[in-house]
Order: sequence, then structure tokens, then C-alpha cells
Amino acid sequence: MKISIFGMGRVGSSIAAALVSEQLCKTLVLVDLNRDLARAEAMDLHHAACVGGSPMRILGGDVTDSADSDIVIVTASVSLPPGVTDRNHYATGNGALMRKLLPEIARRSPSAILLMLSNPMDVLTSYALEVTGFPWERVIGSGTLLDTARWRAAISGYTGVHSNDIRAYILGEHGPHMVPLVSSVNLAGELADDVGYQRELARRAMEEGVEVFRIRGYTNHAIARAAAMIVGAIVHDSRQTMPVSVWSDGYAGIDGVCLSLPCVIGRSGVQRILHPALSDDEREQLRSSAESIRTTLALCRGA
Repeated sequence: MKISIFGMGRVGSSIAAALVSEQLCKTLVLVDLNRDLARAEAMDLHHAACVGGSPMRILGGDVTDSADSDIVIVTASVSLPPGVTDRNHYATGNGALMRKLLPEIARRSPSAILLMLSNPMDVLTSYALEVTGFPWERVIGSGTLLDTARWRAAISGYTGVHSNDIRAYILGEHGPHMVPLVSSVNLAGELADDVGYQRELARRAMEEGVEVFRIRGYTNHAIARAAAMIVGAIVHDSRQTMPVSVWSDGYAGIDGVCLSLPCVIGRSGVQRILHPALSDDEREQLRSSAESIRTTLALCRGA
């Protein structure tokens, strides 16, 4: 198993560390415009792997070194001015960046599964499908997996039920238009009846990520863990269900964009999209979420 990561900022380096810690591949290639940075990260992670006696091969290189990767993770991004927290501000700059980078990745690793984390994530996942020509099953965005985990943790704290026994999903856009499915929160088979408070817990959970970003200027540990979870499902063919950004198959009357839906993830990528029941309000929110993505995608294309 060969995995390449493009972008050695805080998110990319944290994902690399998570992959090394979980020994999810035999070869790991780190790519950055700053080749010295990529080399230094690779050396540091190689030393970390040596502590545990791992046989992983870790390289710092460029796009040519990523050839024939099984999984390619993209975290590369332009920089934003200080104080800006809206992910959609990345659309123009990252659109131009992806137009140059992604076709090169596709040419050198035509059978890879592409995992997108650069923001705006749903927009760039949609754009990645267009510029790579990959089948939709092999283009995945990290989506609302982390948002969903935060919400389940909040529900767990409120109900006293372990988060592993809670079924609750946030779908749609990874951003201000994400949609918590409050009508179907399930506690080990028991439907939660306090819908209003579930919505409040979701709101708080969604704000926590923004708060971390506001204070630190970035988030990295949690999203790295989420990315490693997706990679693990692919590597181990676990067929685990998680809300990731994927090309919509007409669910809720939505097509033409990528947004988070519950997907079964395995060795070939997305193996199935599940269609949870929606209330009328959730259906409309999800459609509005898709329109938000569609509007920003137009900006990305025009970059």
C-alpha cells in the first residue's frame, strides 16, 4: 500500500503522523512546494517509526515520487489573511491550485483513491471529479465525519450513552450549511424525543471547530484522526459507514455536486451510499446546502 500526501502544513503533517502511528501503509510519500520541508517531515516521521521498529518507507519528494499511489490525500492550500474563518474564501485560490495539481496526480496515479481535505472541501471534491476524470467512487472528501463525531460526543455527554451506541449524522456541506438529522437520532435503538435540544447540541458542536480555528488559527489533530479513519476503512476493507463528501446520486432531489452522505467505505472507495429518512425541514435544508456548494463551485471553476 502506497499513500501520498500533498501539502505539509499542519493538517498534512498531522495526517502523516497518524498514518505512521497506525501503520496504514508500507510506503508514505510527502509532497510540498517546499521540498526541504517535505524532506524534514519525512525524516522526522522515519525516526518516529524507528522507535517502534516499523518497516514503513517514508519519503519527502515531489509529484513524480507519488506515482502509482493507492491513495492520494490532498491538503494543499493557498493561505488566507489573518482572522478569516470562512472556508469559502479559499475557493478562487484553491480552485486555481487544484486545476494545476490534480491532473498531474491523476496522470501519475490513475488507479488511486483521492481523499480531499483542502477547503472549501465539498466544492473542491466536486471540482476534483471534473478535472481528474476519476469515477465518483474513488473521489472522497472528508466531509462531515468530524462534525458528526463532535455531535455524537455532545449527545453522549447529555444522555450518558456511549458515543459508539449513538446513531446520529450531520450531512450536507462541511460548513455553515451543514444539516444535523435531528429527526432520527438513535440511542442504541431508542429514538431521541428531545429534538429541540438535539439541534442545540449540534449547533454547539459545530461552533467548537470554529472556536478552535479562531483561537489557534488552524485545526489539525481531530481532522487528521478523521482522515486516518477513512484511510483505515479503505486499507482494511472494513465497509464502515461514515458521512463523507461524495457525488450525490439524486438523494433528496440533489445532483451535480459533492456533499456529505452516509457512505459505506471499503477497499474500492465508496461502495454504497445510504439514504436515511428525512423530515421535510431536513430535506429543504439539505437542498439549500447543495445550492451553497453549487454557488461556490462556480467561483472555483472561474478562478
